[in-house]
Amino acid sequence: MCNIFSLLLIFLSVHQAFASDNITENIVKKSGGFLLSVPKVLVSGKNETVCLSLHEARLPAKAIIDLKWREKHLPTLRNLEAEHTCFDMIVPNLPIKEPQFVSIKVQVQLNGSIQSAHNLDPIVVYPHKLVKTFIHTDRGLYKPGDKVRFRLLILDENLLPDNSKVCQKHLINRVLIVTWEFFSRQTNGNGFS
Repeated sequence: MCNIFSLLLIFLSVHQAFASDNITENIVKKSGGFLLSVPKVLVSGKNETVCLSLHEARLPAKAIIDLKWREKHLPTLRNLEAEHTCFDMIVPNLPIKEPQFVSIKVQVQLNGSIQSAHNLDPIVVYPHKLVKTFIHTDRGLYKPGDKVRFRLLILDENLLPDNSKVCQKHLINRVLIVTWEFFSRQTNGNGFS
């Protein structure tokens, strides 16, 4: 019985070795491929530059870059005349107030066959008007009872001063929470104390 079992194991291992060679012979190698470079951060309403490189492809080729937000598909179609091409991808002005995740699916018609891919890493779309707030304090360390002075610098997406009003400010630490409400940024040269 032991000999039969060992013969069966030998047969299975030899059969597996021959089968693995046959499997690699039956793989159909696709001719051609592509590489798409897309920014990980997009701004709503602002077109972004993407680059597409074709490998072992007969030209001309066609590409569809489909930006998917929720259940809406927003395609960009492109006829490719060169192996390396950079062009604008349309990012529509989405009605969002918070950053949103989107996905991208790419289909490229190469050498008579259609190859497709999609993003693995998340891509974020920010609202069109995104302000950046920088806070500067007069010291790095405070003792209890010290007067805290800080400045706010608010910049728009072009890094220019923004004239919007800051509705609420919260300073949170382990000891207490201090709240200021409805300060305009013009008070005392943007400094509060």
